[in-house]
Amino acid sequence: MLKSISILLGLFFVTSNALANACEVNGVDVTSDPTAFTLAIQASTSCYEASQLAEACAWGSSLDVMTVSAAYDVCSVELNSYRPEKKLKDLLSTMEEIKI
Repeated sequence: MLKSISILLGLFFVTSNALANACEVNGVDVTSDPTAFTLAIQASTSCYEASQLAEACAWGSSLDVMTVSAAYDVCSVELNSYRPEKKLKDLLSTMEEIKI
């Protein structure tokens, strides 16, 4: 029984320490500094990285609106870079192509 409790406590401390390290950016704990958290998300190199940081270190309060908004901005820039070139067509020629 004592061994089981020791193992569970050990797992708890390892898990909580790993989560704490995930929310450190350049030595700053972003969970205690909203400005640093937002700047870290804005400095993300991809949408995935920004969204993972915003989710992993979320406060669970209205402050999350600010951080998710920063992640949304990063994702918008990334998604807009994948926008294919549009071909201009008129409705009549499109209908003729699909034979409506």
